[in-house]
Amino acid sequence: MGGFSAHFDFAGEIMKEVTIRSYGKINLSIDITGKMEDGYHRVEMIMHQIMLHDDVKLCWKPAGVTGRAGDQNKKAGQAVRITVSSDKKDVPSGEDNIAFKAAALMTKHHGRELSGEVDIFIKKRIPVAAGLAGGSGNAAAVLHGLNVLWGLSLGTKELCNLGESLGSDVPFSVLGQARSSPAVDGKTRKDPMASSCAFAYGRGTMLRPVTPLKSFVVISKPPISIFTGEVYRGMDKRKIEVHPATKELISALAEGNHKKMARNMINVLEIYTLSMYDEVVYTKNKMLEFCKDEPVMMSGSGPAVYALIQKKNKAEDVYNKMKEYNRETFLTETTL
Repeated sequence: MGGFSAHFDFAGEIMKEVTIRSYGKINLSIDITGKMEDGYHRVEMIMHQIMLHDDVKLCWKPAGVTGRAGDQNKKAGQAVRITVSSDKKDVPSGEDNIAFKAAALMTKHHGRELSGEVDIFIKKRIPVAAGLAGGSGNAAAVLHGLNVLWGLSLGTKELCNLGESLGSDVPFSVLGQARSSPAVDGKTRKDPMASSCAFAYGRGTMLRPVTPLKSFVVISKPPISIFTGEVYRGMDKRKIEVHPATKELISALAEGNHKKMARNMINVLEIYTLSMYDEVVYTKNKMLEFCKDEPVMMSGSGPAVYALIQKKNKAEDVYNKMKEYNRETFLTETTL
């Protein structure tokens, strides 16, 4: 699913629609190397996009169609009215939704002369607050979508710069969608930075593409939500004994050496999350039991745990077994 369409209403005004695939991500590694002057943690990580995705549909209705974006909005410097809805009840529908914030940000920087409505509908598949960048991907999809609908022809660098203020994972989602989502602007698709796997550093917003991995992925989320801020604050009181060898991991990806890659996959955020949430410990132990020699790790700050599995029949077997323990269990693949 994913495409662009335009049609006329009864008044002859053009309404435009586009659907952007909002992919999830897993972390092949996460390291904390210090703190920055602004208080954010300095991190190094490898992020990889996966096929599990939401669909973010945007509809742009010029003021001649809606007739509802008027003087009151213009006084606030915005003549664009934004609405967000979803098929899932646990997704915020107002200004608290990061997709709304992304639309407001695009309006502020590139839509001041426009008047009309942006209607955003999110069909959710990626679980909320799971460590899979579901919300960040939705925000990136809105940036891409308005780039198309408003004919802005912004490149990935400009979209990433906007996304950085929304969240640390948004720039990676911008690059991943530029690589894989069919409906994004042609300029972004041709950008050499468009990539489904990247080394992230600084706040996690400085990105360098690295060789992607071809693998099946089983993801299992216990029935809890964990918020990133809690985990990073908790890490301030924890000592990191073993750090991931990020350079070795990048080298293993380039070589296609899965055993070397597995040896260097470490997520230091597990130190906090596993010590605080028995549900994540149980999920990881079950995944390890079923996977044996395959790498198993928590993604992001959790609680989702994933396994990288090379053979489809084994991935299907692990998926079916984990489904008995956690309802939100998924079988997907990495994107290339």
